[in-house]
Amino acid sequence: MDSLDLHLESEVVLPYKLYLGRVQENLLQLLSEQRQPMGAWDFTQRLKEVEEDHEVLEPWNNICPILGDAIAIHPYGSVRIIRGNQRLWDYIARSRLREGVVELLGKKYDTLGGAHILGSQMLRYNRDEDDLRNVFSYLRISPDREIHFPAVRNYPYLTLLAFSNSGRILGTSSLDENACLVGIK
Repeated sequence: MDSLDLHLESEVVLPYKLYLGRVQENLLQLLSEQRQPMGAWDFTQRLKEVEEDHEVLEPWNNICPILGDAIAIHPYGSVRIIRGNQRLWDYIARSRLREGVVELLGKKYDTLGGAHILGSQMLRYNRDEDDLRNVFSYLRISPDREIHFPAVRNYPYLTLLAFSNSGRILGTSSLDENACLVGIK
């Protein structure tokens, strides 16, 4: 599969480029080419756009893209979901990794924006809770999918979100592993 497989025949401009390899390195490359990583909303919209063209839909369903949106986890169990933005991507692309994630030093976790779910709410995690619906709403995606939250560590950390199973499962990625990013022009 290559970047051409991600486009419809009628598309004159080819806005999508596939980046395969180490996530953090590819994020840096993608940004240097004046592209932005595809976010959760972008991916779900693209699936809708290509659903009638099975030849193009198949590659989109088969990739498990690392997204431009991120998640931060605090040692006490609270979570922040952050929509992708240039400052976030620059920070992740240039940060030193610890065990495949960006360690958030000092008060960095507290300065992050995004949808915040307190640790006590995470203990009661249930698909029907408003907090989880708010995460989907914040990312501007439909709530008909699952979220797999990463493990709590003894330090606060940040990593990118990822889709699997044709966008039905929202999980996370390790920034030092090989994976797939889709850049948008």
